Amino acid sequence: MVLTGEAKLYPNSEQQAILSALFENCRLFYNKVLETKINAYKENEKTISRFDLQKIFKGKNDIPATVRQMMIYRVNLAYERFFNKNGNFPRFKSFNRLRSIDLRQYGTDYRFKNDKLETFRIIGKIRMRGFKPAKEYKTGRIIKRASGWFVQYLYEQKEKTPKKRFNKKVGIDLGLKSFLVDSNKNSVIPPKFFKVASYKLAKAQRKLSKAIKGGGRRSKKRILVAKIHEKIANQRKDFLHKLSRQYANQYDLIAAEDLNIAGMVKNHHLARSIQDASWDTFINMLDYKMKILGHRLIKVNPRFTTKECSACGEMVTKSLSVRTHVCSCGFVADRDYNAALNILKKAQNELTARVVR
Repeated sequence: MVLTGEAKLYPNSEQQAILSALFENCRLFYNKVLETKINAYKENEKTISRFDLQKIFKGKNDIPATVRQMMIYRVNLAYERFFNKNGNFPRFKSFNRLRSIDLRQYGTDYRFKNDKLETFRIIGKIRMRGFKPAKEYKTGRIIKRASGWFVQYLYEQKEKTPKKRFNKKVGIDLGLKSFLVDSNKNSVIPPKFFKVASYKLAKAQRKLSKAIKGGGRRSKKRILVAKIHEKIANQRKDFLHKLSRQYANQYDLIAAEDLNIAGMVKNHHLARSIQDASWDTFINMLDYKMKILGHRLIKVNPRFTTKECSACGEMVTKSLSVRTHVCSCGFVADRDYNAALNILKKAQNELTARVVR
């Protein structure tokens, strides 16, 4: 299994200047490649391949060769996504809009040694914090954020053989009123980090909109807004990591809904709350943590999990405002708890069906 690690970099003033210059050269190079590709299509109605672009821009010495190749790859990838209808047409990157550069190969473009990142000769060794050692590293990237410089890297993590018997099982129902309710009657209150920081963010955005374009004060206010957004993202990630770790350690088998988040955010009344909840990120974190431990996460179809009575199987129709499940069989429970029981039951039925096959 391939996982992503991240560490914060602490470059000195000279290294910061070199990194900033490298990022600016990469931005200009990206724009030049994009311009070449657009002009070639206008003149010949034919696109240029990645390999032809590498020949055209061979020997550009202000950018390391591997970084140059990855920038060309990025432009090509953006084109492919556009023609496959998975994104918008590639845009030119304005000043400070390039957020990362790719490090293609561990051992050649970068390596970790004594809590330092060793990368291109012009930069040298950079101090870092938060690094997690691993046996095998793959590609990496240097990222520029409002709060500083970071290195991200992919590394190989071994999975344990999945257990055949599951002693501790739980079903979880994700929601907005409670972040999740499980089949053991535990519930987690949603932290709503974006909502909590919305006043502070709105105030910072108002100050930014009033600042004069091109001025130094506007740049400071733009960084302040970016830092607030980054803090919200970090708080959310921290909460999701801790909660997913708690459940992965506690249970051998977890059943969750296979939610269509892309379809759900089309509801504009709930889109912001759904994105703030980050259910898909939580499920992805839970999935890889369960695999590392040899535990099992099963995603089930969410259809009828709320309507169906977990005691007798009868369908009980109710609106979103009704928070209690009341069935004619006499079973009364919180609607989310009832859904969690149904989710666990569906997962167990799936496991039984697989064994029979």
